[in-house]
Amino acid sequence: MRTQILFLLMLASILYADDRGIKVQAATKAGLDNYDPSRFYALVIGINEYREWTDLRSAKPDAVAVSDTLVRYFGYLPENVKLLTDAEATRRNILAAIDSYAKLGENDSLFIYYAGHGWMDDNQNGFWVPTDAPLDDKFDYISCARIVNEYFKKYRMKHLLVMADSCFAGAMMRAGEYKRPDAWKLPAGFSKPSRWIVTSGDLAPVEDDAGSGHSPFATRLLQYLKYSDEQAFGVADLYVYIRKNLRSEALANPLNTPQHMPGGEFVFARLDNPIQTPDTPAITAPGITAPAPTPAVTTGGISLESRLAGDLFVDGKRQYGVAAGRTYTLGSLAPGSHRLNIDGKPPWEQVVTVEAGKTVTVVAEAIQPPTAGKAYTVPTLDLKLVPIASGRFNMGCPSGESDEQPIRQVTISRPYWLGAFEVTARQFLVYLQATGNDQGVDLASPDCPIVKDGNSYRLRHPDQAELPIACLAWDAANAFAEWVNQREKAAGRLPARYLYRLPTEAEWEYACRAGSTTPYAFGSEANLDSYAWYSANAARKPHPVGGKRANAWGLYDINGNVWEWCRDWYDTYPDRSVADPIGPTTGRYRIVRGGSWDEEAAYQRSGNRGRAKPDHRRLTIGLRLALAPAL
Repeated sequence: MRTQILFLLMLASILYADDRGIKVQAATKAGLDNYDPSRFYALVIGINEYREWTDLRSAKPDAVAVSDTLVRYFGYLPENVKLLTDAEATRRNILAAIDSYAKLGENDSLFIYYAGHGWMDDNQNGFWVPTDAPLDDKFDYISCARIVNEYFKKYRMKHLLVMADSCFAGAMMRAGEYKRPDAWKLPAGFSKPSRWIVTSGDLAPVEDDAGSGHSPFATRLLQYLKYSDEQAFGVADLYVYIRKNLRSEALANPLNTPQHMPGGEFVFARLDNPIQTPDTPAITAPGITAPAPTPAVTTGGISLESRLAGDLFVDGKRQYGVAAGRTYTLGSLAPGSHRLNIDGKPPWEQVVTVEAGKTVTVVAEAIQPPTAGKAYTVPTLDLKLVPIASGRFNMGCPSGESDEQPIRQVTISRPYWLGAFEVTARQFLVYLQATGNDQGVDLASPDCPIVKDGNSYRLRHPDQAELPIACLAWDAANAFAEWVNQREKAAGRLPARYLYRLPTEAEWEYACRAGSTTPYAFGSEANLDSYAWYSANAARKPHPVGGKRANAWGLYDINGNVWEWCRDWYDTYPDRSVADPIGPTTGRYRIVRGGSWDEEAAYQRSGNRGRAKPDHRRLTIGLRLALAPAL
């Protein structure tokens, strides 16, 4: 970068050695007799790195490319182009730079370009967000109304063009779409003073990266500046091209000020031979020919249809305020899972999976509490619960082990919900990332699908996301259930007198049997391969959940894959009918149920009972979440 700047400065010193200015052939051909690029100034701002706001990807490259283009293609003097990026783009430095151009005279022109975060308050007042801005204090942002009224309307220069590529940039203007006067000519437009604002969107967020390394707006801007058929053109020509080729609602209008004369336009006139520098990238566009490689698309996006109002966060970082009834685009997201939440009333949260080159649509709306008899999905975790009706069943098995007897009638007096699948590594990872509580989880084991890097957690391998979480003690499984319970209670979605918890042994067997009385809910052992991963078909490892058929009540892997921790301490069965049994209050072992990938067929039976010390952290033991009556 330093080499390129030095090259430009040296070349510019030759081009502009004549203090009387420079003539541009394209300007002369267009009748712009007084066009002198040495009288053009530019302030270019691009912020990728923020102290508190989420970082961007393309704002700084956009700004660097715009400043480079003004010098190489349009003959701006390098010393007349001020570039502020990242740590340089503080509130003080931006305002000081804007203030410094008050000295420009009536024959000078100024181009201001801003790329970075934008923000809008409840009164639709727009703000630029400098690199040092805190998250929640608009008085530390740069008010668009202030710079318009205190600077733009008072500048003495002949032409002023402001371009803002940021969210809510349209708040800078409050007028309809601009239309040129009839019989407009470029020389007449340039001869009249003008004040122009062009924005990448209206009162909504805009995309960061178009896949070309630049934002969609900057991509179209650079395409036209470099490769348009017209060598000399006005800002309205530039705007028409951008708007035609941009998905967002780009806006352009002159400011209603005494300094602007109707028909006046900021004008660009390209040099006949652009100054060449090493490693100059090219950008192509529909209808414009230029040599350029096709960049690989490495990011994806989310189109968020918000039916709620509040502050939007992505992966814990605040983005901006959102309003009900609006659609927002989140671009330049790395492939993988991203946690979105809106801090409103009610709050909303969801984990969204992003793929490279694709935009997934998500609807943010108030999530209703579970309804009796209907399936429910726990927000954020994408954890599906199926409803289990109340009823009676015979618990135990006459042909099973001795601790499966005596057979007794058990009443489940109230309905509940049980996870359709065993809790996955992806879902447990959300819990670890939110709490940092990994006590009782054997993260050091090479068998555990989650690892810890410093103070953060990640999947050991991306393809392990849907494996059942294992290698965790009973306390860790219980802590996960308590965390879900606290979150749903805080969101007002917890049914009265119900809790998220581990199922009791009776609740587990009742759901596993699904109304059957045979050793296996699906009939004979001959059908086991279709319903369970066990020693005969699992190849000595767990498998992603849901790979086998569900039982009659919609529960997958209730037989096999991994044992599942239950709430109860282990004990023998009493010889009597009971209602809602919860087991003894203390003990040495906790109950595990369902068998696993490492056991033979007999251990997969509905009535088979397993037990383990509460601190055991085996690859064969996981959990299934219940939403059931408080005990």
